[in-house]
Amino acid sequence: MPPFLIRAAALREAEGTLSGDAAGPAPTADTVASVLDDVAAVLGQGEAKVWSETIVDRLADLRPDVYGAWAELEAKPKAEALTAALKPYGVATGQISRRINGEQLNKRGIKRDDIAHAITERNNKRDAG
Repeated sequence: MPPFLIRAAALREAEGTLSGDAAGPAPTADTVASVLDDVAAVLGQGEAKVWSETIVDRLADLRPDVYGAWAELEAKPKAEALTAALKPYGVATGQISRRINGEQLNKRGIKRDDIAHAITERNNKRDAG
């Protein structure tokens, strides 16, 4: 299940509006936080900036059970799904320009440094808690 759905299920459960088959197994903090680690795992060595849709496709290859549904989306919703999952960790997306076959293409994407910073912040909070 995608991390944003896990968070949504946790919120509904806290409000007492989640029941029956929808309740399923309880989400864990490790599952929700793993999107940062998963994104870090699929970044290619030396890639400073990567388009969001590329990251989503790689995530789906890494964990099809978690991210597979995202990979089936069109490019813009794909990027939006990743943006929504990373937003709680302070990771913003921005325009990334690439030249493909002589043509300049701009798409939303992430920076490796932003992912590394978010992981460091998360780990510092865990250690302090």
